[in-house]
Amino acid sequence: MSKNPVLSGALKVIKGIIDVITTLMVFVFVSAAAAVLILNLMHISPRIVVSGSMEPTIHTGSLCFINANVPYDDIEVGDIVAFQAKSGSLVTHRVTKITPEGMETKGDNNDAGDGLTTTRKSYQGKNVFAIPYLGFVIAWAQVKKHRIIIICGAGALILLEALLSSLEKDKKEKAVEAKSLEDDGPGDKEKPDEAKEPVETVEKAEESPEENPETPTTEADDSKEKDAADEEAGEDAIPNDTKSELKAKAEPGSDFAGASTSSGFGDDEFLAMMKSKKH
Repeated sequence: MSKNPVLSGALKVIKGIIDVITTLMVFVFVSAAAAVLILNLMHISPRIVVSGSMEPTIHTGSLCFINANVPYDDIEVGDIVAFQAKSGSLVTHRVTKITPEGMETKGDNNDAGDGLTTTRKSYQGKNVFAIPYLGFVIAWAQVKKHRIIIICGAGALILLEALLSSLEKDKKEKAVEAKSLEDDGPGDKEKPDEAKEPVETVEKAEESPEENPETPTTEADDSKEKDAADEEAGEDAIPNDTKSELKAKAEPGSDFAGASTSSGFGDDEFLAMMKSKKH
């Protein structure tokens, strides 16, 4: 299968973008979780600024962090405090005057002051710092349908990144396999046939006894062969005249017919006697 460099390059770019996005998402989620945990332990709560009354110090959509651990008596003129308004909303304004009855506040972008607004009862804490425009992101994510979009999008990115990683892994494995086959060369393909030769040799060696069977030699056969050899040696030791005489004796009608019986000696006995004389 031919490779498409354009497609491969596009996949690499897409995978790189997805890796960056997923890395940022993980970093943001982990950082946010760690920050919330630390802030809760320190009794610092984040608040979203929904108006521009504190512009340009605190922009609309900023995320303010109110420290409830700061005592009411430690507040000074010029500090930015959060207090509960009569309407029930949380307001963050600057302290302009402190009296025994309470604190007077005013928004930096407002022309008139709020009057006496902050008492020990309505005091919520002191603003320690604010992150511009982060409140917009938090407010958007707090909407239910937006949370669903975030969850589905994150899941889709994770699945896509896993798919691209799997494709890249398969591609690398195929490249390594192809390179291995090229390095092996055609000579290595004959190795299986060479490996079969010892097996064939063994098979031929096993078949050879069947083609050239050897009859086992027993002690009885050796004894018979020895006796036959001794008889032949005995016959060779008998003189020719004696052999002729014995032959004539054995022929019927001869003068010597039956002499062996009357004299008490047979042919076998005679041969044995001749052998003893030889020895």
